[in-house]
Amino acid sequence: MKERRGYISEKDDLSLRKQCELLSVNRSNLYYEPVPESEENRAMMRLMDEHYLGNSTHRVLQMRDFLSRLSGEP
Repeated sequence: MKERRGYISEKDDLSLRKQCELLSVNRSNLYYEPVPESEENRAMMRLMDEHYLGNSTHRVLQMRDFLSRLSGEP
């Protein structure tokens, strides 16, 4: 897919729409730029992973309780 996207050029005589159609590439892929995870979110995911690895039988409700205790909420 990345290779095919590389063939698309705004300077080409064909419209972007036609180029995408010919290469079977969704036009939305041309404009999408992924947003990296925030450091806060990465830290939270790391804590959740560590908790889950130590308590693999815990499910959604136990994880919710764990996160509530971390945040200090009742």
